[in-house]
Amino acid sequence: MKFLLFVFILFSSVANAGDFEHLINGKYWGSPPSVFVCSDTAIDKKIVSQAVDFWISQGFKIQRDVRVKDCSQGTKIGQITIEYFAPGDNPEYYNAVAHSYNFENNNMKRAYAKIYVRKSLKDEVDIYKHEIGHALGLNDEYSDYTSVMTHEKVY
Repeated sequence: MKFLLFVFILFSSVANAGDFEHLINGKYWGSPPSVFVCSDTAIDKKIVSQAVDFWISQGFKIQRDVRVKDCSQGTKIGQITIEYFAPGDNPEYYNAVAHSYNFENNNMKRAYAKIYVRKSLKDEVDIYKHEIGHALGLNDEYSDYTSVMTHEKVY
């Protein structure tokens, strides 16, 4: 299965050498993760769903339905949660950031991920595409400016 995903990514229009690094390094989810938007945000599920559909169209396994949840209850195994940066919690002024957590330090399977975005960019689908890409195991792209994993877009 990994081989087929590798071939698909290799020949897809957004693929580049870095896009399959997560397979080589074993940074992947044990089962398709679910995506949740935190209920205390004004993040539109439909915009996040466009980003999820993008990754599904690229051959990544991720649950299609984006749901809303109370994120004060924490993030559970198998979930990707999306919320705003907390006030004062973005010292380097990132547009967004994704943090992924593994089951164990020596196990590269993803357990869960948290994505934080600036409130002012809550309607930018490319932000969600990029950060969900990180949550799925992809790294930033610095040589292919057409890749969704590049940082060249100015907001």
